Amino acid sequence: MSYPLPLDNRFMNPSGTESELNQFLENALNSHFKTLYLLPCFIRPAKEFLFSSEIIISSVVGYPLGANTLETKVFETLNAVLNGADEIELVLNMSSILSHRYDLVKEEIDQVLKACQGQTLGLLIRLEWMSKAEILELAQLLSISEVRFVRSANTVDESISERIQWLKEAIKNRNIEVKSALNSTNE
Repeated sequence: MSYPLPLDNRFMNPSGTESELNQFLENALNSHFKTLYLLPCFIRPAKEFLFSSEIIISSVVGYPLGANTLETKVFETLNAVLNGADEIELVLNMSSILSHRYDLVKEEIDQVLKACQGQTLGLLIRLEWMSKAEILELAQLLSISEVRFVRSANTVDESISERIQWLKEAIKNRNIEVKSALNSTNE
C-alpha cells in the first residue's frame, strides 16, 4: 500500500477497553495509517485484527520513563517481538545520558537491538532534559548504531524544536529519521 503521508497514530491508554482498541484499529484501517504505536498488552490483539494489513505495529520498551533495568528492557523487547511487534521504540535511560555514561547507553541500545531479532529499533528520548552537548554526544553514538529513528518524548514547543534541529543537524548524513512526539486523543 502507498501512503500519501506517513501517518502514525497511537493507542497508549492503559485503561483502554477491547472495544475501544477495536474501534481504534478499525479507524486505522480506514484512515490508511502507516504505523500504530501500542502498549505491549495490545500488540497481539492488534496483530490478529490487522493480520492482512500492511500497517506497522510498534510498541514501547521501558515505557514511560526508561528507568527499567537493561534485563527488563531486553525481556520486554523479546516479548513484544514474539507477540508480533514490527518495530520497537526504546525509552532510553535518561539517568545514564545525563550522567554522561554513554557506555551504558550504547550497551542498552546494542542489547535491545539484538533482542529485536531484525525488527526496526527506534528511540524515545526526553530532549527537554538534555543540553546541546549531550544531544551532540548522543548523536555521535547513534551514528555508529543501527537505530532507524529517534522520537522526542513530549509535545513540541519552541525549546524542543530547537533541540530537534540540533539532533537533525548532527545526524543528517545517517539513515536515522528524527520524529517529534505524536499527539492523539487515544491516550
